[in-house]
Amino acid sequence: MERYVRNENIARYRKLIAISEGDPGRDETRYRTLLRLLAEEETKYGEPSDHQRLTGAPAPAYRSSSR
Repeated sequence: MERYVRNENIARYRKLIAISEGDPGRDETRYRTLLRLLAEEETKYGEPSDHQRLTGAPAPAYRSSSR
């Protein structure tokens, strides 16, 4: 069940990122937040997502931002 939720979250974040990339008036803070959330979700359990497993794509590098 956790894997299903994780993969749904990843798919949703990717969809929102794709929409934002095509919007010239995008909110950069929101866009960066979506990228960060996607990276966190993909690395959350230390195992590749279904997308990474199927495509052989590497896990994204995650760098925490200092606040």
